[in-house]
Amino acid sequence: MAELSTPLGDESGGEREFLTLLITLYRDHPELWQLRSKDYFNKNKKAKALQTIVDTLKPYKSDFTVEKLKQKINILRTNFNKCYKAIENKKRSGASVDDIPEPNVWYYNELLFIKDQVEIAETQSSEVSKHQIYFIYLCV
Repeated sequence: MAELSTPLGDESGGEREFLTLLITLYRDHPELWQLRSKDYFNKNKKAKALQTIVDTLKPYKSDFTVEKLKQKINILRTNFNKCYKAIENKKRSGASVDDIPEPNVWYYNELLFIKDQVEIAETQSSEVSKHQIYFIYLCV
């Protein structure tokens, strides 16, 4: 199991390391984020994966729960998606390299593995209502 080198009470590094570990564990469970995974709609596998992540993170935050994990993932994904879309829109507009904004969240590169899921959701938006896509993101 990966360990944190900074205590979680240390705002500068502990929380950042905790989130980096959380993102790594999330990436290791594609049933939680990969829309085309055969297990994406398997509630039992998703519940087990969420509990595994919580169990791994509990030594670092004893009050960490599946509900809190879902909230963290939702926040991370929402912020990543906003940043990703802003950068992509600027690129598509023909802006020069100097005009393309830098990611405004430190974990942007850590979450690049979900960028294809953002693109899949956008492609499917003509077939599926935005309400349904929003529901998919919330049901991690």
